Amino acid sequence: MGGGVGEGKERELGFNSSEERKHVLQGTEITVEYKGVPIKVIVAGRTLQIGRPDDLGIRESPHPEYFDIIDTLRLSETNATQGRARLRDGSAVFLGGASTHGFRFGPDVARLHVGIKRQGDALTIKDLNPTNGINGTVVIVPSPQGVKKG
Repeated sequence: MGGGVGEGKERELGFNSSEERKHVLQGTEITVEYKGVPIKVIVAGRTLQIGRPDDLGIRESPHPEYFDIIDTLRLSETNATQGRARLRDGSAVFLGGASTHGFRFGPDVARLHVGIKRQGDALTIKDLNPTNGINGTVVIVPSPQGVKKG
């Protein structure tokens, strides 16, 4: 099964405050119109990236029409399923301590910490307002994307 993260892609997607906007969600949501540049979501200090497989540097994706949510620290050439979830149009993924997609968060993360829903090219990211002391979910949006706070 092919599909690891392209070499050097993580550096390429690094934080650049002049080109990206940071949104802190605490029991709120944000809707982002995807424009071909991966979106970062930080959950309990763990950075995840959301985008189309090609935009994330994933080679040989059997489903290029899906959006992938990846944890580049867990996803590798030899294990293309750990730290990776796929979003079909109209679907949602919930992440936290109870995640079944190979994401690993610290022991203090709520079972359901964040929900990510896809409608076409729009991604709605919602902090599920956990009461476990983890302060919100951070969403870093590249400047070409349109943002609507909910």
